Amino acid sequence: FEAAIFGSRLHVLVEHEDDRASEMIRESLESAGIKTAAIARITPSLEDVFVTLIEVA
Repeated sequence: FEAAIFGSRLHVLVEHEDDRASEMIRESLESAGIKTAAIARITPSLEDVFVTLIEVA
């Protein structure tokens, strides 16, 4: 997983779609003491793509 903070939200990039990805992300966050209000699958925004490309460069 790759993650980036967007305001009060965390966008997590999942390379390969997996039915358990949401649950794995929730478990990882909760084990780090971070409570989650909601996890939703979204279409990446232009900002998401930009941040990912900057991190790769």
